[in-house]
Amino acid sequence: MKFVFACLLLLTTIPGFAQTNPCDSIVWKANRPLTWNDYKAKPDSNSIAAAYTNSGFVRTWSARNYKLYTVMVTNFNPCLSWRKGEASARLLAHEQLHFDITECYKRVYYRRVSTATYTPATLPDLMSSIYQSTLADLQVMQREYDLQTKHSLDEEQQAAWKQKIVRLLRSLKPWDRYQLIVELPRK
Repeated sequence: MKFVFACLLLLTTIPGFAQTNPCDSIVWKANRPLTWNDYKAKPDSNSIAAAYTNSGFVRTWSARNYKLYTVMVTNFNPCLSWRKGEASARLLAHEQLHFDITECYKRVYYRRVSTATYTPATLPDLMSSIYQSTLADLQVMQREYDLQTKHSLDEEQQAAWKQKIVRLLRSLKPWDRYQLIVELPRK
């Protein structure tokens, strides 16, 4: 009887493990654009915005054997992202660019880390400073994007920003990677 109960329990729990959580982050990929189905949060009724994209980074770093290892992943958070009203392609394209801007700054972070000058004493503070300045610069660009495009309503500015971000992603292509490894000075 215990065996039958264990088998039934196993059969009912395995499908649960196979399903993905709807709140699992979506990692930025050039060939995986966002869809309106990715937006799972309840809309913020106090916001004047028609949609909100919650994107950010997950970052780690460590140093060993005179090498700095850092990983930064750009992600989209479905259960913190929402839309109101009509699901227009124009608005989705605007929201996609918010996600793309976040990816640009992941690459900026890698570029900054690779060009910084380190000593063992300055490494922790420098890594924190690079990360904080990257976040601050990202927030400035996200606000500038919304202001200039009037949250997607200015079609001319929206098209200009689309080209700007495409060029920026292309110029940062050398930093399109999962992990960055930097040789550290031996002194």
